[in-house]
Amino acid sequence: MFDNEHLITDALKELTNYYSNIDNGELFYSQYEKFQRAVEHIGYTLDYEPAFVKLNFEEVKNQYGNYHFQTFYKNYGINTAEIVEKSNLVFDKPEFKTAAIKSLEKGNIVKVKFELDDQVIEGKAVLNPQYKNLNLYDNDMNRINTNKSLQGLENENKHEKGNVRE
Repeated sequence: MFDNEHLITDALKELTNYYSNIDNGELFYSQYEKFQRAVEHIGYTLDYEPAFVKLNFEEVKNQYGNYHFQTFYKNYGINTAEIVEKSNLVFDKPEFKTAAIKSLEKGNIVKVKFELDDQVIEGKAVLNPQYKNLNLYDNDMNRINTNKSLQGLENENKHEKGNVRE
């Protein structure tokens, strides 16, 4: 809790009281300025921090009719440029790479070229902020699995479980 939190609550109460009985736009503006000064006095900013938001369409909507969502802020460790650098994407020009990074950060589906089994394939990429990677798709939006080494590891683990002594 802030030491001067009462300044904000008082300003908000006055703001809502005057807003309901508003006759003059000037009156509302002066109350808004009072609220702004109270907020600045305690050193709190009303700026928004950029974040990735992932909506969950599989769950039932909440009581307000909205879908549940997860929010991933910068301190979660999402670095789109680093993710693109580590992926096997192929760019003809450096400008295409910077444009793709900006577009991925906005949550867009980006048309890209990537290497798969020593071939360059055209497809689409989507940033997955939860797992800090790119989801790759072909042109028909069918998911392409690029985790071949992980599949082999899972098969090895299955064999090890069968060799356990009883």
